[in-house]
Amino acid sequence: MTALKDTVAALDDLVRVGKIRYYDTSIFSPGELIEAQWIADRTMANHSATEQVPRSPLIHGSERETLPIAREYGVGVITYGPLAAGWLSGNYRLGTP
Repeated sequence: MTALKDTVAALDDLVRVGKIRYYDTSIFSPGELIEAQWIADRTMANHSATEQVPRSPLIHGSERETLPIAREYGVGVITYGPLAAGWLSGNYRLGTP
C-alpha cells in the first residue's frame, strides 16, 4: 500500500506542473482525511479539493464523520450512491429473487 504522504506528494507534483488543476479523494476515513490535510500543511503541498462520500437515506454516516472535518479544512464534498447501490431503486422486492 502506498503511504499517504507519497500520494499527497505525487498529486501535489501533478498540480504544480500543470497536469491537473485540483485533486480529490474518495471514501477516505476521517483519520485519513485529517492526516492528508496535515501532510499537505507540513509539506506546503496542495490540499485535496473535495472528498467523495456515499450518501443516501440508508447510508448517512458521512454527516457525523466526514462533513464536519471537510467543513473545518475547507474541503468540498461530492456525494454518490443516492439509491444505496440499487436497494432504493425498486428493483429489489422482499421474497423475490
